[in-house]
Amino acid sequence: MATKKYRSLFIAVIVIIIGLFTTLFISRNRISEHYLAKGSEYLEQKEFEKAVKYYNKAIKWNKQAAMPYLGKGKALYYKDDMSAALENINLSIARDSIFAETYYYRGLIFVKQNDTKNSLKDFTTAISLDSLFALAYYQRGLVKAGMGELKKSIEDYKKAIEIDKDMVDAYLKSIEAKSAMEDYMGAIEDYDRLLAIDSMNADAYYNRGFFKMSLANYISAIDDLSKAIKIKPELGEAYYHRGVSYAHEKQLENSIKDFTKAIELKHRPGKSYYNRALSYLHSRNPDKAFADLKKSVENDATDPQAFFLLGVTSSMKGDFKGSVDYYSNAIKLNPGFADAYFNRGVSKGNLKLYEQAIADYNKAIELNNNYADAYYSRGLSKINLFRYDDGCTDLKKAISLGNKPSVELAAQFCK
Repeated sequence: MATKKYRSLFIAVIVIIIGLFTTLFISRNRISEHYLAKGSEYLEQKEFEKAVKYYNKAIKWNKQAAMPYLGKGKALYYKDDMSAALENINLSIARDSIFAETYYYRGLIFVKQNDTKNSLKDFTTAISLDSLFALAYYQRGLVKAGMGELKKSIEDYKKAIEIDKDMVDAYLKSIEAKSAMEDYMGAIEDYDRLLAIDSMNADAYYNRGFFKMSLANYISAIDDLSKAIKIKPELGEAYYHRGVSYAHEKQLENSIKDFTKAIELKHRPGKSYYNRALSYLHSRNPDKAFADLKKSVENDATDPQAFFLLGVTSSMKGDFKGSVDYYSNAIKLNPGFADAYFNRGVSKGNLKLYEQAIADYNKAIELNNNYADAYYSRGLSKINLFRYDDGCTDLKKAISLGNKPSVELAAQFCK
């Protein structure tokens, strides 16, 4: 009887001890979860030092739990302490390897460490654990884009957008990749979707308009650029590109107004003055065009085309000596500028400097062997120097290239 009594007492003691340990274990878990919640609260508030402090307390009370290590790893990641962040993320995975978020954050750490192979592997693992993890698709897309795999990156951005239609960054990166591939229509379609969720995005209207310009859809581009301007009136580049679009549509008065506004907003003044000059030229106003071209080269003295047009407008005004100087500046900036050599030759011809003109035509022909006008003008200069045979050879070449004035001149001087 005594033995049975002692056995019952022993079992009772064991049950009490187990109960005490269970109570203690539950209490420790509850304390750990309390500190985990506090750490997560501070993490959300971006108070990373405090977050780490409370995650450490959570770990102290439960060293086998995965989540405190994950939280601490995230806080350290945002503190830019990648080595310590990686250590804690690895500890989290060692305790529980089923959380997609742990692989996602380790992937982010590997991105920071320029470890492309492992970052790609971890984002893929995160996706395999959670097929609706939009950010993991997005980040994997970024990695693939960095590897030059643009088509594959677009597939990931597309998947991210399917899961989270409000993920603006995914739209933008998809557009960036499509732009690099010159898939302008695809980029426009992405902007269509983006603007469906953010109809007041001025930059999206501007960029969609720019891509439409690339496809020569100027009327639709003007509409988008106008919407961008309405939302953001200080967007100088929108006025500039709308001015270019108006010019393509021969709406010269509107283009001049837009380039004027771009100049007021100090957007690319050299190019804005240059394009306004083009519109003035097409409006048959060479004096205003000349004034704008002077302003253009004052702002940007590296544009050979601006000096070339200064030469053209000077010739239109009868200032052939001045035009020679401007064409010479264009040639200095672009030694392969065949039209500048040709036009300088024409100006020298008008100054009766025929030998110098011939030298310029020679260079123009050297740069473009089928330059019909250069053969004609060189032939004319040689005839003016009474070198009829050489001149007629050039005229015949010009005729073979389709230059009509050469026919009449050849009939007059060539047998």
